[in-house]
Amino acid sequence: MTDSLTKIGAFLILLFGIHHPFIFGQLNPSTSDTTGVDAPIVEVKDEEFLEPQITFSVVGWGNADLKDLLYFPLGNGEDENASWEPLVIAPDQISSPYAFYGRKDAPKIFEIYHQAQTYEDSEGEIVDVKESTRKLVGTATFPENTKEVLLLITSSGDAIQSYPMPFDKKTNPPGSYAFISRSKKNYGIRFGTASFNLGSGKSHLAFGKADKNGDMFLQVYDVSDRNNPRQRATKLFFDIPTARGMVWISDSNGIPSIHKIMDFAEDEDALPIGIQKVPKKIDKPPAVSIERPSISPEITTPQPSSN
Repeated sequence: MTDSLTKIGAFLILLFGIHHPFIFGQLNPSTSDTTGVDAPIVEVKDEEFLEPQITFSVVGWGNADLKDLLYFPLGNGEDENASWEPLVIAPDQISSPYAFYGRKDAPKIFEIYHQAQTYEDSEGEIVDVKESTRKLVGTATFPENTKEVLLLITSSGDAIQSYPMPFDKKTNPPGSYAFISRSKKNYGIRFGTASFNLGSGKSHLAFGKADKNGDMFLQVYDVSDRNNPRQRATKLFFDIPTARGMVWISDSNGIPSIHKIMDFAEDEDALPIGIQKVPKKIDKPPAVSIERPSISPEITTPQPSSN
């Protein structure tokens, strides 16, 4: 008899499967099985460079004393532990580009500081010389609507004067020179095979091309007598297609003087000095449950009230 009941029970299990009891009041009854849910894959991106608002180069004018100067790439010189970069300034030579970020909610004001004098003690610590502090010595406001700037820097005593001007490859492309008059006179200019007039206080962009002999001279003419223009100054340039620069024509003791600065092609892959390396922000994925509860919540049904 027992064997017969066992066989009948096994047959019913195979026929109908295992029955899970229905829980009263539960709209979506759950089982004790756990269902796996794959968590979303977060793509880890490579680190990138924070984009500066402006890149700039510096050049010293004349024999100005421009040593021990620095700037703050983020424009936060008031912060005690702000990161800074030294400004390497050479007379009549354009520096490598620097990066400047500033604050998005503030004018693009560039500040130049003089370093505090320091020395290294016996334990290798850098110590400021007594009464020597970092000092703000000059400022400049970068021009609007430009990403590349040339800072022409001079000094007067303890103060630094800087004159920012646009210096991008669209307005001053390779092979071109921006001629700027600081004279009260009008001059005629011959630059290689190009000729043009440069009025008092005016500017002119010219492309230098060597003559048939391979020479590229800059010649300045006094054109006050149109019938008899006289050459008053000359300077030799080198025919370098990738070079570009600025040329100032001024007067010295009644004779035109030529002052030039030149920029040469840099490595396109080289990053500006002061670039800040920061990781890109990665949004955290929302918390995802990967297991359903094994026990259904208890639902209490209302009890009928007696009259």
